[in-house]
Amino acid sequence: MTGRGGTHGARIRPGGRREVGLATWLFSRLAGLVTGTRAPALFLTLGRNRPLFRGWLHFAGRLMPRGTLPRRDTELVILRVAHLASCAYEFTHHVRLGRRFGVTPHDVRRVVEGPEAVGWSERERALLTAVDLLHTDRDLDDPAWERLRAHLDEAAVVEFLLLVGHYEMLATAVATLRLEPDPERGGNVAHATADPPPTRPLPSGRHRLAREQVVASQRVRMLKAMAEAMQEKGYIGTPVAEIIRRAGVSRETFYQQFRSKQDCFIQALDSAADVLAALMEVPERSRRSGAGAGEPAVAFRALLHIYLRTLAERPALARLFLVEIYAVGPEAIGRRNAIQARFRDAIADIFDAHSEERLFACEALVAAIAQLVDARLVAEDLDGLRALEEPLVGLAGRMLSA
Repeated sequence: MTGRGGTHGARIRPGGRREVGLATWLFSRLAGLVTGTRAPALFLTLGRNRPLFRGWLHFAGRLMPRGTLPRRDTELVILRVAHLASCAYEFTHHVRLGRRFGVTPHDVRRVVEGPEAVGWSERERALLTAVDLLHTDRDLDDPAWERLRAHLDEAAVVEFLLLVGHYEMLATAVATLRLEPDPERGGNVAHATADPPPTRPLPSGRHRLAREQVVASQRVRMLKAMAEAMQEKGYIGTPVAEIIRRAGVSRETFYQQFRSKQDCFIQALDSAADVLAALMEVPERSRRSGAGAGEPAVAFRALLHIYLRTLAERPALARLFLVEIYAVGPEAIGRRNAIQARFRDAIADIFDAHSEERLFACEALVAAIAQLVDARLVAEDLDGLRALEEPLVGLAGRMLSA
């Protein structure tokens, strides 16, 4: 997976502060801190065209990280595009980023194998198959389109198509510019673990941070403050003033990023869903190795264990996701229902339960789990929450084992 052609080194040297401007130069350096690399050569090269770079960065940010597709899906799609396009720069960068969202080294190997690799969910297989067809044919035939639409609504499928096209475009630019993968800050081209934006207030005065990094830090702090405040006071009892006090931001800053308290809650819920989606990945080793490898009960136990442990270790997130949501209204409840549908689909995949009757059994199991978990969260009984694992594994076996 290397660049094409006979030119050694980048065809356009990545710009410095003078060539790309102070804002882009600082933003690139901070982006490197996040990914554990030097300042990304892609930013410093595209940044030589300053107006175009700003417009591109806004568009790219709407696809990733602010897209509506689950972040794990987004990273798998980008990795497959990068592999098909032989773009080592893109591939290496998103191996690093994907780790934060549950993309394991085993997943990366399966991405290289393609959509026919063992272990993909039906949704993941449909996405990766569509990527392959778009790469080779620049089109989707009707069967591939129908498989994709079974998992994505109209807005999501538009986002998916633009995501694939965008990273195909980037791969072409990277290959033609002869950009090599960004080395780690220590100097080696290797994988790095990204750190999240700062979660404590930034220092007052001049801190020389790029505007994008300041906004990201403020956003993380406000979402965290929302979840923590609601754990103590509930949704109704948490005013905007309490959120901005805990986050250390102004009222103006809050309303620059959120339309209302409800909008902040919805976006905090989306962040919580991303955490759960990343942490609830069923470990492949539970399916393939050790005692009982390949048994549905083993994989289900792994999924349930991670889910219950995550909620017990993150009570603010748990209360946000499972309890306070009823005070917010239909939009938030609809988001929760969509997330629970993903949980149902994961269970259906584990037990190969795809008939109408067995899918209903999966849905009933998820509803039972939610009810039992809610009761223990309201009672603040975290030990009781963890103790649900054994009886629920038994219940799933009785309901769904063939």
